[in-house]
Amino acid sequence: MDGFTSEKLLQNGISEERINEKNLSEIDLSHRILSGIDLRGFTITKVNLEHADLTAADLRFLQFGTANCVGASFIGADLRGANLSFGYFNNSDFRGADLRGAILVDSLCSESNFSGADLRGATLGTGHYDSDFRGADLRGAVLPPDYDFEQINCDMRGALLTVPKDEMAKNMRKLERIQLSDQLPVINKETQQHMGSLIDINAHGLKIMSQFETNLGSVYKINIILPGECIYGETLELNIKSIWCNPDHDSSNFFTGFEIQNPTKTVTDIIDKLIKNYRSRRIEITD
Repeated sequence: MDGFTSEKLLQNGISEERINEKNLSEIDLSHRILSGIDLRGFTITKVNLEHADLTAADLRFLQFGTANCVGASFIGADLRGANLSFGYFNNSDFRGADLRGAILVDSLCSESNFSGADLRGATLGTGHYDSDFRGADLRGAVLPPDYDFEQINCDMRGALLTVPKDEMAKNMRKLERIQLSDQLPVINKETQQHMGSLIDINAHGLKIMSQFETNLGSVYKINIILPGECIYGETLELNIKSIWCNPDHDSSNFFTGFEIQNPTKTVTDIIDKLIKNYRSRRIEITD
């Protein structure tokens, strides 16, 4: 833990024991100035952060666990892979925050400001009434069925969406992702090293399990080792870009979601064949 974080917490009345244990659960930190703090690895279940200042804080992969963050400031904060489910974020300020791969299912975020935020690959819930998404990047975001930003009175001016917003929910429901019964090896073509195992795939993206955290936005050239029955050869060559990365809490591995860059017809044909081969274990896209 960095000295800045320890000093900041001590200044806000947190005991050294709590700091060493990285446990802020059930503590009242409302209205506290916590800007720039690094809370990675902390437990913050049921913490009260109402109107707290977490500007530019490092909150990657944090599990908020029903935290009260009403009116809190997360301006420019790093919330990549954070789980905000079942939290209270009404009237919170996420302007310019990095929420790639974050989970907001069943969180209350009405009248919140997400303008300029990066929500690529994030999973949104239904509680975003009257929120501001101007200029936000929502490419690859997963939305609830029949989601309509206009119906819940959100400002979407300048927001980036994978498809036009009136088609987005419909297309997400129809986009099939196949979970593989065999985890196919993935090779980094440039280094020729094993990158991880293919967990699931569709025509636009894939998920890989690996032993290392992937830098978001990184582009890779990969070869997927195909099963023997594939008529297109032994490997599938792809250019992919990482859009989210989450740790596997049951192991030391990481799951990373990638967007396939400019897929050719041959690529989509191979993926279609994989989908047919593994259709017995298909699932809808949820990541």
